[in-house]
Amino acid sequence: MNWSEITVYTTKEGIDEVSRIVLECGAEGIVIEDESDFLDFLENNRSRWDYVDDELMQSKHCETNIKTYVPCDENGFEIFKSIERAADELKKTDKEARFGRLKVETNQRDDSEWKDKWKEYFKPFCVGQKLYICPAWIEGDLPDGRSEVKLETGQLFGTGLHATTRLCLDSLESYVNADTDLLDLGTGSGILAVAAAKLGAKSVRAIDIDDGVYKTLENNLKLNDLDGNNFEIIAGDVLSNKKIMVGKNEKYDVIVANIVADVIIALSAITGEFLKENGIFMVSGIIDERADEVRSALLNNGFTVKEHRSLDGWNQFVASK
Repeated sequence: MNWSEITVYTTKEGIDEVSRIVLECGAEGIVIEDESDFLDFLENNRSRWDYVDDELMQSKHCETNIKTYVPCDENGFEIFKSIERAADELKKTDKEARFGRLKVETNQRDDSEWKDKWKEYFKPFCVGQKLYICPAWIEGDLPDGRSEVKLETGQLFGTGLHATTRLCLDSLESYVNADTDLLDLGTGSGILAVAAAKLGAKSVRAIDIDDGVYKTLENNLKLNDLDGNNFEIIAGDVLSNKKIMVGKNEKYDVIVANIVADVIIALSAITGEFLKENGIFMVSGIIDERADEVRSALLNNGFTVKEHRSLDGWNQFVASK
């Protein structure tokens, strides 16, 4: 199996926080590179040597960073995009730049090269009782009784193969109908928003912090023969400007957020005011270790947890107010 190295640049102060979000995004292990630790080690152990090789000193001279290694396939790509998103969210809250530049890099020459490698693994699949997810580059027979969601991810997160997205796709069937106004926060490729539209939602508003959402999602609307009249696409950060959640609708029947635990916890304090009576707040992207923390945040902000589901170490909550 081929592996790709992902690096997040930070500071000594940011090591713990950045390590946490990298692991939370699905990485199975990390390597910490911090020049100050090496220098401290030398200073505290001077009695053990008279000389340190210049090449060794040079090799340890680096900007503090956290590295992880992921497979060069679809899952590795989604971990990479999830780390990018989490680092960007952290940077927005780090007003004093304590955690450094939080730049995320990979040794892949570009995202498209990576994605070309995993296309061979991204095959059509059924999810739930109604949906059929199909890559844009594959033509095939649609299974009877299912709605097809054609998908091209562009540079954004979300194919439907990851456990967090599958949980949401499956749950949407139970909560979306012809009367549903839906808001998708952190839409990425738009897979959940498009699926909701294909399930018959009356209106959909999709928001992502990445400006690439316009190109990617507009392309996916065309692939799925959706005209966009009842579909709004917005780039922006709802945590710093919650007003962008208000479009054609001031309140929604369903708000879905398939992001990371920290963002969901922050959203739980503001999404309630945008839900209709008995509206649903569906959240996913939560590792096992943070599930209780997210549940507590939902309860503390006046939500009632209706469902808690897990798959492959990832958790989803469906809550109402």
